[in-house]
Amino acid sequence: MEDEVAASTRQALRRPEFEMPQNGLEPSALSRNDALLVALMDNKLSTNALETILSTAPRMAELFLDAGAGDADELMEVIVSCALDPKEDVEATIHDKKFAWRGKLGLCGEKSPLGSWGQEPPTQGCLEAVSSCVLARMNALKRQVPISIRGQDASLFVLRDKVQVERELRDRAPIASFEACTTGGTDGREERDCGWQAAYVGRCEPKHSVTLEREPLFEDQTMVRVCKGIYGCNHGQPDVASSRALPYYAGFVAGFAEKEKISFPCPPGGLFSVMLASPDLKKELPPELDVRPSPGTPAKYPAREEDVFTYREGSFFGDIFRGPKDQYACYSDIWSHGKAHLTDRLCAGPSDEGCLLHEPYPCRAAPNGDAVTAPAYTQLCFGEGEAPGSAYLDCEGEQRVRPPWQHGITVFLSDPCALSSDSKLCLLANGCAHSECTTGAALDERCSPVVESVCAEEPHCCSSRWDDKCVAAVKTAAKSLQCVEGTCGHTLSTAGGALTPGCDAPTLSSPGCVARICATDPYCCASAWDSICVNEAESVCALATCSHDECATGAALFADCSSLAKSICDVDPYCCTTAWDGLCVREVQTVGRQTCR
Repeated sequence: MEDEVAASTRQALRRPEFEMPQNGLEPSALSRNDALLVALMDNKLSTNALETILSTAPRMAELFLDAGAGDADELMEVIVSCALDPKEDVEATIHDKKFAWRGKLGLCGEKSPLGSWGQEPPTQGCLEAVSSCVLARMNALKRQVPISIRGQDASLFVLRDKVQVERELRDRAPIASFEACTTGGTDGREERDCGWQAAYVGRCEPKHSVTLEREPLFEDQTMVRVCKGIYGCNHGQPDVASSRALPYYAGFVAGFAEKEKISFPCPPGGLFSVMLASPDLKKELPPELDVRPSPGTPAKYPAREEDVFTYREGSFFGDIFRGPKDQYACYSDIWSHGKAHLTDRLCAGPSDEGCLLHEPYPCRAAPNGDAVTAPAYTQLCFGEGEAPGSAYLDCEGEQRVRPPWQHGITVFLSDPCALSSDSKLCLLANGCAHSECTTGAALDERCSPVVESVCAEEPHCCSSRWDDKCVAAVKTAAKSLQCVEGTCGHTLSTAGGALTPGCDAPTLSSPGCVARICATDPYCCASAWDSICVNEAESVCALATCSHDECATGAALFADCSSLAKSICDVDPYCCTTAWDGLCVREVQTVGRQTCR
């Protein structure tokens, strides 16, 4: 029996090299342990050095025995994790109680260009890098959230090529399926909730079908479970709903017994997690065993860290070892109300602004939502990497009294609402972080009926990025004229000054809506674009439907009657200027990548 349980336990072992840093340090930990921070600043980060510090400061040692929020144990865990390599540990024994903290990120490890804190007192660069890491991992919501951290020195922040599935929920509740089974024998039921192994996170297009394959040598020995987001789940577990866990971020998607085909709809948000288990409780699955996308499946599995953590939250920088005067944070351009977001994250409430010594400002440019409180010229960082998903560079405090900090850390999230105390408010404020008429971060389909219509036709607009194709689909898919087109002085759905034929950027495939309206109602282009012109535009252009199916020959179609018609007419204008002939029908497949039935 002991061997059986041990084998099941090994199935749930972690793969540290693919685990993400966790955000969850209580902000009060810094002020409660300021004496410890000062002491660490002048010593090696090692067991012997810490024992010397604590032996000469018994009151400081008592801080480790206080199990309250923000205790010294919690702070040391984060500092050691940020500073030292995975093979380095720091230990202490206080009143017969043993403590041990393990390194992980190695910002000041043995080969770090910032020096080895485990072997010598820290350099200023080391203190700043660890300070940024600690600040990036703080939140006042008592919530554990995986984050991706990236910094100015790319050699210190090597992104993982795969991300392991999380075994605990945000409120630190363990997921039962990763626990060892208490009995041995064989249990081939996919429904069982024990003895499962965490595999990795994948990326897909929401609502599209995903098909995965097992390794051929193990297809009759592996059960597979798929969960929503980056978290594992129990069988049939509904979406998590509690005061601490947002109701959409985790849950069961599908389960598959041995040899059963693995096919499931991509969940909202575009992320899925894979769990594996053997029917034989005595058998340990090989660590290299995994699934893979079937040929032609529009999914990335395992997904790289930069494909999982796509929401740039902001940057954290300063020096925590010299008190609160040098602790800073700034927010990225994905937030419509970034100041409120960071205050919520660091103070457990968007209105508790007094808890921050330095007011957060935009890292680069001020989003429209903060135009009054943070003008566009107020920015704290003066550069960012060229590649998508890069860190902010050269950040400084709003007083501009010293050179920019060189060791700030930029945080990326897998879910923009992971660190919000009010999920509904967050979705409203940040799921609609910009207008449907401008490019930017992916929008949430719950943002508006227009977004829902666009994403139904172009799923990537709600999972990856809202690009030019999404903006164009506002008109073709959502049948909305709310966006200003070309050089027009206002939208076609708004009354205003006369418009010029062709201002809405006509192409060879389409004469443009303004030209069509003014050909029959010259007043709209000669005098004013009044309510009559607006109604004509909405009936002729926005609500235009194809006069016949794209799979049937007939009269020329308008390019804006559908996204499919537009894609064909962009490469073959004849179809929208002369006639929709047999060649246009064949282009439904060759150009539009759709099949006529």
